[in-house]
Amino acid sequence: MKLIMENWRSYLKEVSKEEIAYFGQAFKQLSDDPSKIFNSEWIEENIGPELGSGAFRNTYAIKGRDDIVFKVANQYNTGDASYMNSEEKRLFNQYPEYFPKVYLTSPSYSGEEFEEMRKKLSFGAGFSKIGEQSSYVPWIIVEKVIPFNDDKYEEFNLFMMNKYNSLSKIYNVLWRSTLNSGGSVNLLVTEFQQGIHLQKFLRQYLRTVPNKELANNITYVFLREYADARKLAIDKITEFLNGASDLDRLRNFIKESTLGIDDIRPDNLGTDLDTKSKLLFIDINKN
Repeated sequence: MKLIMENWRSYLKEVSKEEIAYFGQAFKQLSDDPSKIFNSEWIEENIGPELGSGAFRNTYAIKGRDDIVFKVANQYNTGDASYMNSEEKRLFNQYPEYFPKVYLTSPSYSGEEFEEMRKKLSFGAGFSKIGEQSSYVPWIIVEKVIPFNDDKYEEFNLFMMNKYNSLSKIYNVLWRSTLNSGGSVNLLVTEFQQGIHLQKFLRQYLRTVPNKELANNITYVFLREYADARKLAIDKITEFLNGASDLDRLRNFIKESTLGIDDIRPDNLGTDLDTKSKLLFIDINKN
């Protein structure tokens, strides 16, 4: 272990006294002994209880803090998870409007440095070969996000309609057209309550499907048997889409970032604790 630690130290950056005072001695110990990131008992005792785990990372509360969380790579997919942490750090710096605030991270390691660490500490690379990415960050402290996790996505739907005025206008047209024409209201209600329709709409919009084609797509299921009502709805929705500057900002962000279309789903989105007004991405696809 002493030899391993000496090899690790050649890459380590000290956590500052100010950071220790603010976040606690546990993060100084992580800096001194990075192998502790794989010791869940030590983390729960010294940092806080586990809140959840996924295929790549585990998330822990931080004792005495209800506004931040600790995300750490697991031992099996450490390479992929550390790249995800690195991307969250980078994307917050570039797009603070859409990502949780990053407070503190482990040092960033190059692929060569990280491969040396992998050999010494025997953690897993994940699905990608270490070195394919430019930066690896094993752990990260980020702002806590309130997820949209209700089963019927009522919180998600209401939040999106309130935040994006263009969406509200578009769905008002769709609701009225479907209701007035005798179209498939029950199906629209079901899809809307399950977050299915809004998710489909956003994914197509953010893929930059042409506006009229998108209007055609989102009206088809509910109004396909009502040609006149559908044509009016398509024209009106296209008009709103052409002036949707609020949605355009979101589309431009998706295009410029490394987020994938699969990242755009209700269970991967939430809002901030302070203002409850930001649309925040909880996780990013490792690709």
